[in-house]
Amino acid sequence: NFPLDLASAEVPSING
Repeated sequence: NFPLDLASAEVPSING
């Protein structure tokens, strides 16, 4: 899961 694309990101980066 990339912390820079979908809400599937485990780490809140760009998604917040």
